[in-house]
Amino acid sequence: MLAKLYSLMSSGRTQGLSGAVHSTIMVSIKYEQQQTAYELDRSCTVAELRNKLARDFIIPLSEVKVILGGRVLTDDMSIEDIGVGMESILFAIRHRGSGRSEDQVEEPAAPREVVEERQTLHRVPALPAVAENALLKDQYFVYCKLCREVKPGRLRVKCSICGDGAILVQEDPRRWEDVLMAGQLSATCQSLQCHDCVPVFYFKCAEQHFGNPDHTAVVLRHIRPNRRCIPCITCADVLSCVVVFPCAAAHVMCLQCFKTYCSIRLRERQFVHNVQFGYTLPCPERCPDSFIQEQHHFCVLEPAEYERYKDFGVEECVRADGGIYCPQPSCGQVFLMETEGTRAVCPYCKFVFCRHCEEQAHEGDCANNLSASQSFQFSDPQRAERARWERQSAHDRNHN
Repeated sequence: MLAKLYSLMSSGRTQGLSGAVHSTIMVSIKYEQQQTAYELDRSCTVAELRNKLARDFIIPLSEVKVILGGRVLTDDMSIEDIGVGMESILFAIRHRGSGRSEDQVEEPAAPREVVEERQTLHRVPALPAVAENALLKDQYFVYCKLCREVKPGRLRVKCSICGDGAILVQEDPRRWEDVLMAGQLSATCQSLQCHDCVPVFYFKCAEQHFGNPDHTAVVLRHIRPNRRCIPCITCADVLSCVVVFPCAAAHVMCLQCFKTYCSIRLRERQFVHNVQFGYTLPCPERCPDSFIQEQHHFCVLEPAEYERYKDFGVEECVRADGGIYCPQPSCGQVFLMETEGTRAVCPYCKFVFCRHCEEQAHEGDCANNLSASQSFQFSDPQRAERARWERQSAHDRNHN
């Protein structure tokens, strides 16, 4: 019998709550201080789950609520709609209410066009309510260190005091600051009734990572689903996942071209040390205020390239403070230049080199000096005009 059950679970098919044979998933339900594993059909609805929880925990059905991501899940949602994976945790609470009817517990979800308008106004992906099933999938993108690549992400939230996920956020996040900065929104902890708690948002990879239920991922705020079908500024293709630069025009580049852009600019040493955002790149059109604002976006580079990126970043940081690296492989010491000019002498190994190209000291221009005009061009004016996220937004507003 155990062998048969193991075989069924391994194949992902067994009998669920509805009695029919469907693809199943193991999900943990946490209620108060106890956590119980449930094997659920992916088609199982929240209403069916609430019925089972009411029987198991001996509480009235009308008082059972299921929470995920700071919101009460609606009865019509299925386990598949929610987007949870193996080893995910859902939180059950006993909500005695305040005399409101069952269908008044949740505010209706914002219409899709309202969410898209928020996206236009803030130039960041709108943060959806849980009930907006169509926007749950691939709304966010993260860099997952376990997958070692960019993956769709899931937004989650926990209490700042007890760390429990049984928390109700009073309002939906509307800006990236609401998610990335603590204390922007208010919430109520349903687990230990912690006083003065604030919601702590975090992201998880949408892939299933067995044995790593607490693994989190870094959200990539410039990468978005290309629902507006904007062509890439470099290859002019319309792809599903794009990088949107934070310039006024919000130029769009597909993920593959962005990887190539980063790789070539790294070889050319064309990255820029920015005081606020570190070692980064601007929009290929070099628009003002267009720097990539989070360094994990450059994890799209190959591992060896990313290590070189980090090394170059440290060097540029040292140079920004007036320091110089000795380019000799056997030395590599850092020192301060006490004189002006291009000729530098390492006080440790006595190597004499050009401080610009880091080759042996020479007269005249550096042999490998690469100007912006000589560098590989990733855009032209025509493609740049078409590859504007905000241009499409204005077009949508003018035709609505």
